[in-house]
Amino acid sequence: MYWSVGDKIATLKGMELNAVGDFMAGVFSPLAFLWLVLGFVQQGFELRISSDALILQAKELKASVEQQTELAIATKKSLMYQQLSLEPVFHLKFGGLSEEFDESGRCEICSFTLSNVGAICEQVVVYVIGASSMPSAVFNFAIMERNSASSFNVVDIIGEEEKWEFMIRYMKSDGQYGSQYFEVVPTASSEPGEWYVSIQKMIR
Repeated sequence: MYWSVGDKIATLKGMELNAVGDFMAGVFSPLAFLWLVLGFVQQGFELRISSDALILQAKELKASVEQQTELAIATKKSLMYQQLSLEPVFHLKFGGLSEEFDESGRCEICSFTLSNVGAICEQVVVYVIGASSMPSAVFNFAIMERNSASSFNVVDIIGEEEKWEFMIRYMKSDGQYGSQYFEVVPTASSEPGEWYVSIQKMIR
């Protein structure tokens, strides 16, 4: 730059003002352009850094969301397993058919055993429900501990209905109530007076 304007610096005093202005504009225009280019390069560098930071932040946010999702799933599973650990597991078994006679005549007595292999529960109520959807018999047990069993007899249900529903209501140790259901289907044997009883647990 000095090579191009150095010999003219000495003549500045003799120049007119407009010529001095033109001279100065010619001298500093390349510097201004260079400054503009440097500013553009600097801005591009800063934008690149900002873009990289935003991408990194987005990745961190995505990882955080995934971790929160996994934590929510794990918490949900933990609560589900906790609820399942509080559930009793009932099994219903047919104990046989017997006959009794009273003032009203002959009665058929069906013996059943309700066992619990799950968690302890209280206020256990067994409802024997026929086609009318109304309980024909109700049995109450104050408490059923784990690996315990209770027996009860149902009178005159053989042959009256094609099938019966046994609904068991109970209160868990956390104070929540639950229900379990069994379908009981009596089937006559080829031998007179003998019956088979099919019992199947229903999922609801």
